[in-house]
Amino acid sequence: MRKIHEQSRILQEAGLTKQNKRAASQAKQYNKGKKEKKFKVGEKVRVNMGQGMNPQTKKLARVWKGPYTILKRNY
Repeated sequence: MRKIHEQSRILQEAGLTKQNKRAASQAKQYNKGKKEKKFKVGEKVRVNMGQGMNPQTKKLARVWKGPYTILKRNY
């Protein structure tokens, strides 16, 4: 019984390791060629508010709000 328990624990750890490697690989592929947007203080921006909207009502809604002025950077 102990041997079976130990083997199942080893297999579970191996599966988690493989899953984490695959997730990292997929994230790297997804982010390839993407550029981080850096905004400056005083710059005018518009904010997309449509991410959480119902797709049926989103079609006619004003999803962009603004312009807003950036007052402070947190990064």
